[in-house]
Amino acid sequence: MAEFLAGPEPALHAASMPSWRAESACSSGAEVPGVQLRTGLACERETDPHLARDGSAARHRLPTAPESGVGRGGAARASILVRMTSALEASDHVDITQCLQRYGQALDDRAWDLFDTVFTPDAAIRYDIEGAVTNLRMEELADRSRKLFERFWWTQHVFSVPVIELAGDAARATCRLIATHVQVNLEGQRSTWVLYGIYRDVLARTAAGWRIRERHLHGVYSEGKLLSRKYVQGFASAPKSA
Repeated sequence: MAEFLAGPEPALHAASMPSWRAESACSSGAEVPGVQLRTGLACERETDPHLARDGSAARHRLPTAPESGVGRGGAARASILVRMTSALEASDHVDITQCLQRYGQALDDRAWDLFDTVFTPDAAIRYDIEGAVTNLRMEELADRSRKLFERFWWTQHVFSVPVIELAGDAARATCRLIATHVQVNLEGQRSTWVLYGIYRDVLARTAAGWRIRERHLHGVYSEGKLLSRKYVQGFASAPKSA
């Protein structure tokens, strides 16, 4: 700073600085431009008026950097650990999001074997569609889905970005859903039924990656009409253009 001032900058004691700045400078040993600081007990006496010359009257004496053994190397290691933790959490968020998206892919592509990459073998699934409740186990899901989706010529499940809460090897995820179902009646006319809802999931970290252990779909409302099987054409697979 001296280069930018007309004259030499006066030396300051720690006591003339704000307490947070003085304490930070004393504990870290960092140089503050224009400030002459003393380290150790002398520095603590200047920032704590209740500290006796021999230090015996200190109310609570925090160790300085040399005493605690946390210097620049320790701070660097702590910073690396924080970055590693953040990277691991980011990776978990990506893996969980991919798991949720694979469910939509399994439905829309009629790729029922993908359910094994979405759910744990003992997963419990609950569908609450406008008050009609269905409870399923994982072993029932593929067969029930296959029979249901034969009614649809085209489907498209769109999920919002999930809100994810991590807790070690467990997680909770919530996302919104817009599910479009296109049927073709016996006269060849298309009919569309759209469901709007919320998925609430409990996930577990497994050896194969994140999997849904509990799923609850709350179908809030729908638009259009879902036609029964006897009034529509059947489709064993998704359209080839998909």
